[in-house]
Amino acid sequence: MDIIKQLSSQQGERSSFPNKEVAKLCIENPHLLSEIAAHMNEKDQGMRSDCAEVFTVVAESDPQLVLPFAKQIINNFFTAKKKERWELAHALALIANQCEELIYSNLTELQQIIVSEKSIIVRDFIFLAIARYAGSSAKAAKSALNLLLKAHEIWGEKHGKQVMIGFQGVYNKLQADESNQVMIDIANQYLLAKKAVVRNEAKRFLRLIR
Repeated sequence: MDIIKQLSSQQGERSSFPNKEVAKLCIENPHLLSEIAAHMNEKDQGMRSDCAEVFTVVAESDPQLVLPFAKQIINNFFTAKKKERWELAHALALIANQCEELIYSNLTELQQIIVSEKSIIVRDFIFLAIARYAGSSAKAAKSALNLLLKAHEIWGEKHGKQVMIGFQGVYNKLQADESNQVMIDIANQYLLAKKAVVRNEAKRFLRLIR
């Protein structure tokens, strides 16, 4: 079975349906993911985007299957463009709480994404990755907090949902900490946010911490 020939771009299909079918095959036969990974650096932009989407769909179903490829996913993300970039960001967000050391070793690069990334979709997923990473250990919580505060400082409530999810992870791992009041103050600001999802996550955090 040539799994690569079944990808959307190779089928001449503009929809993502073929990629989702490939992802199903990979879930049933995890060894196929190695073949997908082997084509993630092809010159063909369409193929790279397809491969990234397959990893995202698989990670949505079973993140454990994607973990062996986490380093390749984050490395490719930093140079990817357009659909490939946000698919890889999405895949990273889905596994971030299970690859703590990988995220930790790339915090400097991720901070640059927070500051300069133009795509709202990519920022959403990267902030979610940082938020989920924050809940993986006390070490992760401490290192993620500064990035979450930077996200709030630069983008305000645009990514408030992810910031609040991250704060929940930080509090769960650190409990009594001098940073609590800072997080509470930001959460109180988000109670007045325009988006209901931001307000709801702020309420969830405040219930947790009180």
